[in-house]
Amino acid sequence: MRPPARPERLRGFPYHEPGPVFHCRIGCLDRTPYFAQPELAQMVVEALRFRHDRSAEILAFCVMPDHVHLLLSLRRRGQTLSRWVGDLKRWIVRRARTEVGRELAWQPNFFEHVVRESEDVTTIARYILQNPVRQGLVARWQDYPWCGSLALQLES
Repeated sequence: MRPPARPERLRGFPYHEPGPVFHCRIGCLDRTPYFAQPELAQMVVEALRFRHDRSAEILAFCVMPDHVHLLLSLRRRGQTLSRWVGDLKRWIVRRARTEVGRELAWQPNFFEHVVRESEDVTTIARYILQNPVRQGLVARWQDYPWCGSLALQLES
């Protein structure tokens, strides 16, 4: 299967500055469902909790069996989204290998969308949280242990 075309970068957009909100989808290589294994899904959540407030504000996340959705805003000046995602992926691979004895591989690229001023962050966050419901994994997103928000109140 051919990977999707890389989305156009916004000309002149400050990708390396703190503040912009990004919606990202990070896929497992060949759509392998690594995160159907609860201990691996939990590792991703722990990594996000660790990075929240240190290097990024995690507005919403959802760890699906074969990919991860994130809504985030970087906090450090000069840090790019590509570098942040790469660091996250490397940390999870290393920890899966050393703590669970499991090899894990990611797609080399990831999908990213810069949230525009005309878009509502809460609506995007709720869309991300509904992923396990749309996939038939749970009846309510609140029943899925690997999604949520570390910054927004989204219980309704």
